[in-house]
Amino acid sequence: MAIGSIKSSNSRVGTAQETIVGAAKGTWIVANTDARTVTTSGEFAAPATISNANFSWIKVPTGVTKFLLRARMPLATASVTTSPIVKLLGVHTNGNTVSESTGSMPSDGSVVFTRLDSTDSLGSGVTVTLNVTKTTDASYIYSDVTTLSGYNTLGCDYIGVAVTTASAITASAAVEIMACFL
Repeated sequence: MAIGSIKSSNSRVGTAQETIVGAAKGTWIVANTDARTVTTSGEFAAPATISNANFSWIKVPTGVTKFLLRARMPLATASVTTSPIVKLLGVHTNGNTVSESTGSMPSDGSVVFTRLDSTDSLGSGVTVTLNVTKTTDASYIYSDVTTLSGYNTLGCDYIGVAVTTASAITASAAVEIMACFL
C-alpha cells in the first residue's frame, strides 16, 4: 500500500498527522504514607468512607492512562517480616466537583468507584514485595515495581492505594507506597 501521493516518479508527499504521546515521564509520589495501617473491609465496600489518615486520593493528570507502583522503606531496615498487599482503587467523578481540600469523596452516588488491579471487587490485591537488598539511595530502600506494563487508570479521575495486609519491618518507621503516572 502506498503512503502519500505520487508527485513524480521518485518522490512522494504525505499529509502531516497530529500524534498524541502514549506515555510521558512521571514523578514518583507517595500514595499511602504508612503501609503498616490496614484499611477495613467495610471501607473497601464503600471507598468514600475510607478514614485512614495514611490513605489519599491522587488526581490523575490529564492524558495519563497508566501508573506504576512500588514501595520504599527506611535505609535502616534490617529485615522484612511481611510485605504489604494493596488494592488499587479508582474514582470516576463523572464531571462532578470533588472537594480536594478535604481529601474525601462523596458517598451520594455522584462518583463511581472501580478496582484497578482486579476485575473482582473482592479480589486479594497486589503484593508489593519488600527486600532489604534492593535499590537504595541515602534514605530509602526501594522495592521493585509490581509490574513493568503499569496499571490502567481505566479513565478514572483519581486513584487510591489501600492496604489490606500490613507491612512489618524491623525499622520502627513507615513503609510508603508510591505511584508514578505514565
